[in-house]
Formats: sequence, C-alpha cells, structure tokens
Amino acid sequence: TICTKVSGLSAPSDFKPCTGIQWSNMFDSVTVDDDFSLAQVLCLLLFDSVLYGLVAWYMEAVFPGEYGVPLPSYFFLLPSYWCSSPRMALVNEKEEEEDAEKAMKGEFMEEEPAGVVSGIKIKHLTKVRS
Repeated sequence: TICTKVSGLSAPSDFKPCTGIQWSNMFDSVTVDDDFSLAQVLCLLLFDSVLYGLVAWYMEAVFPGEYGVPLPSYFFLLPSYWCSSPRMALVNEKEEEEDAEKAMKGEFMEEEPAGVVSGIKIKHLTKVRS
C-alpha cells in the first residue's frame, strides 16, 4: 500500500520505510474501504484540462474582448472555420493588391497639414515579404 504516515507525528521507532508512488502501485487504492487510486486522479486531471481548454477556446472565439471580431455561437459547426477554400484565398490576395494600389495613388492617404513642423519623419519605409 501507499505510505500515508506523516513522519513528524510518529515516534522514530515506529518509522517504516515507504515505497511512495511507483508505476507498479499507481492503480492500487490508498485505503482498504475505497478503490480510488492515483491513476483515477490523473485521468480526471487530464479530462479537466481538455474540458477547460475547449471552454476557453470557445469563449475566446465568441467573446474576443474589446478589439476582436466575435464569431457566431455555432462557429465550430461551420465548414469555413475548419478549412478555408483556396478560392477565397485568391480573392483575398487580389483585394490586397488593389488596396495597395489605391494606397499608392493616395485614395486612402490624408493630406499633409500646411504650416505644421513634423516631430517625427519616417523615410524609405518598406515591407519585405519572405
């Protein structure tokens, strides 16, 4: 059996060496009248970890916070959540190219204010994709 004696509460003459938890006795019960073992505790701990992880994933997707975009409550049932279609990826790529061209033409750019001295200037800023 697993040793449950606290060594500070017993006399030194009553001390018996204990084996502790080993792989061979992990499925043994701690007490005679109960069959609850450390292996069951570890299985429940693993189950709780998976369950709480799934709850956290769902809550983060449905209630993302101040700056996130919330998904519908049934998002995990949608095929678009699990696998995006390649066609949508191509459409998104074309939209990004069009937006970049519009930005270069100045459609999305604000006019510079006249008569104001700039505090910070950024020159030759580029984005490198790899």
